[in-house]
Amino acid sequence: MTAKRIRWVVAVATVVAALTAGLVVWLTRDAETQQAAVLGEVLVSRDGRTLTTAVRWTPCQEAKPRLTARESSGSVTVALREGSADLRHQCASTPQLISTTLRSPLASRKLTDSGTGAAITPFRATRLAIPRYLPSGYRMTNNVYPDDAGQRPVPSPFERTAEQGPVWTRFYSTPSGLPTLSITQISGTGPRGSVPGKYVSGEKVSFGGHLAYLDERSSDDRSIIWSDGTETFIVNSANPRIAKAQLLQIASHLAG
Repeated sequence: MTAKRIRWVVAVATVVAALTAGLVVWLTRDAETQQAAVLGEVLVSRDGRTLTTAVRWTPCQEAKPRLTARESSGSVTVALREGSADLRHQCASTPQLISTTLRSPLASRKLTDSGTGAAITPFRATRLAIPRYLPSGYRMTNNVYPDDAGQRPVPSPFERTAEQGPVWTRFYSTPSGLPTLSITQISGTGPRGSVPGKYVSGEKVSFGGHLAYLDERSSDDRSIIWSDGTETFIVNSANPRIAKAQLLQIASHLAG
């Protein structure tokens, strides 16, 4: 066998080996993960093709969960794919938003969770109010408030409840930190009892013809809650550097 032919055979064998390895990885990808229920709120993008939900994960222990979707002409079924956790390592949890893209818009198709079989009523991004003012340096982020923020008057993005309609919370941060600002929209009215188990208190304020409640639990836990007659809004700050006046400015520009 000539040297040229040997090189050709080696090259072909290398390509075949690479393709085989890729096929094995593709075939075993889901076999190495376990399916979990989608328990949190779900957002449908403006074009109807992207679904987003919040998940908890620990980067040093496991791969980031994946959101998957199975489509038919009349329904879309979503599931989480989670890898096995290596509990020998310890580090902080990193709650984040994850997404999946559909082949065609969700439109009127029924959305269900594969783990529980429960129907999901998603929040439509077309309904999201656009914030016309944010404090300097703040941008929307895929990072979510950590679990220890549970006492804030903000619905948990990790679980849906029967007591309220679809909900969506957007989180904001500066480039150097975790999210310290959030804007929540809840379908329906009733700001004082807008979040189950988290009754709103505080002084009454008004802007743009709206009556609101300024719930100031501490310098790093301030919220303004109000209803526009259709939906309830919550603007929450976890940064003591965001003054009450700035919080009111966010709310008034959101409601305008």
